[in-house]
Amino acid sequence: MKAEKWQDKLCQVLEKPLLSYETVIRACDKLSRRIGNGDYGRHIQKMGLDGRVGEKDLLVAARAISKEVLAGRVERELGERASEKRIRFPLGVLLHISAGNVAGLGAYSVVEGLLAGNVNLLKPSSYDNGVSAFLLKELVCLEPELRPYIYIFALPSKRQREIGKLASMADAVVVWGGDGAIRGVRSFVGPDKKLIEWGNKLSFAYVSEAGMEDEEKIRGLAVHIGETQQRLCSSCQEIFLDTEKKEKAEVFARRLVGQMEKIYEGCDMGTAVQAALRNQAFALEDAMHGQVLFRVGGCPIRTLPRRQLVRRLRGMPISLQTAGLICSQEERAELSYLLLRAGAVKVASPGGDDKNFRPEGP
Repeated sequence: MKAEKWQDKLCQVLEKPLLSYETVIRACDKLSRRIGNGDYGRHIQKMGLDGRVGEKDLLVAARAISKEVLAGRVERELGERASEKRIRFPLGVLLHISAGNVAGLGAYSVVEGLLAGNVNLLKPSSYDNGVSAFLLKELVCLEPELRPYIYIFALPSKRQREIGKLASMADAVVVWGGDGAIRGVRSFVGPDKKLIEWGNKLSFAYVSEAGMEDEEKIRGLAVHIGETQQRLCSSCQEIFLDTEKKEKAEVFARRLVGQMEKIYEGCDMGTAVQAALRNQAFALEDAMHGQVLFRVGGCPIRTLPRRQLVRRLRGMPISLQTAGLICSQEERAELSYLLLRAGAVKVASPGGDDKNFRPEGP
């Protein structure tokens, strides 16, 4: 189809009433449940995948689009009062260029676009093994209303001219990957196009000594880690403590483990998860800059006194994104200033009434 006809087709979709995110969540949850029940096992061989790896890929992707996960994402992104009556203004058309490190990542990226009401063009990674295309085709079969909002283009990355044409029809390009991938996309995307980057960035929690004593805020951090599973760009991936004393770090790690154990109480894997958390948390390792760390829920815990905060974080070989700050109200202004000076894009409060990291101040 020629570019002019594609533009006309996309405009016809954009003229439609706003896509309901509840419609998206219902369809995704139906697909997630069917995959979880094994209904799609017969398709794995058709996709040319090794049976065991292919099934694992599908199950991981299915969990990512379950109702629980997506509804939580909408609540975090749009707020607790989000409803169909609330006015939303999608960007319009998104081109998704996905990475291949997680099977089904392209499909998840498109689902995010659907939740916001956007039309989505996907160039899946060649390493995706067809999982994203399979999931999206099944999704459209379950809910035909989504068909006009999803288009898949199986183009190799070297065909930059064609990808550039797709980008010219989009209002923004969503890029998954490291710095190299982002530089590559910038080389053929015009300066008028918004680039939404996901990937090689670090979101983290910074906890003062006063914050280490606050059980409610520690529980909020534990809930955040459990809910997001490090899947979101604002997910806590590391925890830095405003202390030089490993004894204080150990006490904090034990408190965090205790809160995470409470989260898993009553679930089928509760005992196994709790044991794993204990073993993981108190295995001392050598860490960056010679400091001692623990690891809880997949998050390394490092000591980082505030007098070293700017120098240490600015020296990290990765871009900083969101800093979840746990401290007393009296410390918040000083520590927020230091975190922003260190390179954090925004400073927010993890957990509690503010489950998503939201900017503090103007």
